[in-house]
Amino acid sequence: MRAAWKPCWSCSAITATTSSADSLGGFLALVALLLAAAVIVVLGRFSALEADVARQSAERALEALNDRTAALSATPSDRSQWDDAAAFVAGRDAGSAFFSPTW
Repeated sequence: MRAAWKPCWSCSAITATTSSADSLGGFLALVALLLAAAVIVVLGRFSALEADVARQSAERALEALNDRTAALSATPSDRSQWDDAAAFVAGRDAGSAFFSPTW
């Protein structure tokens, strides 16, 4: 920035003046710098937020899958016990199925 020194006759001091092109260039450089900093900060935060949301979604999906697996593994055991009891009551396979050591 080139400054031209001119005396200020009303205040009896010497002041620095700049051309309007130099002022505009400095202003645009400052705006560009602030914009670049804002983009870096905002994009970094959005990236972190997106990663956090993806992690939470994956945890929910894994938890739902584990719950479903637990429910499916309990169902055959429960039904097999009912099948053994029904077979005993009906007289088929009397004793060995109903009094199994898995109970």
